[in-house]
Amino acid sequence: MERQMTELSLEELWELFPIFLTRHSEEWKGWYEEEARCLEGMLPMDRIRRLEHVGSTSVETIWAKPIIDILVEMEPGEDMGAVRTILEQNGYVCMLEKEDRLSFNKGYTPKGFAERVYHLHLRQDGDNDELYFRDYLRDYPDVAKDYEALKLGLWKQYEHDRDAYTDSKGEFVRKYTRKAKSLYGERYGKSGRGKSGYGKSRCGKWRRAAAGDADGLSRIARESEAHWGFDEAFMDTFDRKFNITREFIEKHPVFVFLKDEAPAAFWGVVTEGDGCGLEYFYIAEAYLGKGYGRQMWEHLTCWCGEHGIREMHFVTSWEAAGFYEKMGAQRDGEAVSVIDGRKIPRFCCCL
Repeated sequence: MERQMTELSLEELWELFPIFLTRHSEEWKGWYEEEARCLEGMLPMDRIRRLEHVGSTSVETIWAKPIIDILVEMEPGEDMGAVRTILEQNGYVCMLEKEDRLSFNKGYTPKGFAERVYHLHLRQDGDNDELYFRDYLRDYPDVAKDYEALKLGLWKQYEHDRDAYTDSKGEFVRKYTRKAKSLYGERYGKSGRGKSGYGKSRCGKWRRAAAGDADGLSRIARESEAHWGFDEAFMDTFDRKFNITREFIEKHPVFVFLKDEAPAAFWGVVTEGDGCGLEYFYIAEAYLGKGYGRQMWEHLTCWCGEHGIREMHFVTSWEAAGFYEKMGAQRDGEAVSVIDGRKIPRFCCCL
C-alpha cells in the first residue's frame, strides 16, 4: 500500500523532492500566468492587494528550480483565513504557518514532483521583500549571475537538505534586498504609498478580464471609437478588425476597470520579452472626458513596470494622439491604418 506524504519523515521528503536546478525556460512565464488567472477567478480579489510572480523563475537570465513562486499580498486589515480555506479547497497544501505568513505548495505527489509545481506565499500588506529582490536581479544582470553561481555551488552540496540550501543563500538575498529597498524606495510600500497596488483605483477597481467579458469589451471598444464621429463603413470594418476575442483574453494580459461593478474601460497588450504592443485601450462613452484615461494609463504603465516591461509600442488615431502625448509617449513615425488605409501616428513609450 502506497504511503501518504503525511506519513513520510522530513529526510524522506527531501529524498523524494531534491533540489534541482535547470536553465531558464520560456514556459515558466506561461505557467505563472495560467495559475494567476485561476487564482484571480477563485480568490476574493477585492481583499487582495497584489498577486506577483517572484523567485528565480521570474528572472529570465538565471538557472532556477522549476518551481513557480507566487506572492499573494493581502489588503490592509484583511484576514487570511478565508483565502487559506479557498486555496486548500483547490489543491494547495499549507506547509508552513508563521506569524502573519502562510506558505502553500501544489504539485508535490507521493511519486515526486508533478509536471507543474507551485509555491504560494500568502502575506500581509507590505510584507513583500521578494519583489525588491526580483527587480534588483532583473535590473542588475551581473548580480543575478552572482546569485546563479551561488545557487549552482550549493546545489549538489545540499541536494537533499532544502533548509540548509535556503539558509546558505540568506546573506546574499538580505544584502541585495537592502540595496533594492534603498534604490527603489517605496515602490512596493504599504497600501496608499508608492506606485504599486494596481488592483484598485480611488473611483473603482480593476480586475483581470475573463473570456466571458469579450462581447462586453468589444461593445466598449466600438462606442469609444465611434465617439470620434467615424462613418458606418469605417465602424463596420473596425468591428471586424478590433473585436476582442475570448482567445485573445485567455492568451494575453487584459484588464478591466469596473465602475459600480460594471465594465467601464479596458486595456490589453501583447508581451514579447521586455517589450509589449498596446492592442486595446478603450473607455465606455459615458466615462470619456472624465479623467479615467489618465487612471487607465497609470494602471497600464504600473503593471508593465511590475512585470519587467521596459518599452511599449502602439498605433492610434490622430484624434487620440494628443492624449498619448500628454501621457509622455513619443511619436515614432507613421503606419498605415488596417481599417481605411490612411496614415496614422505610431508611438513608443519607454517605461
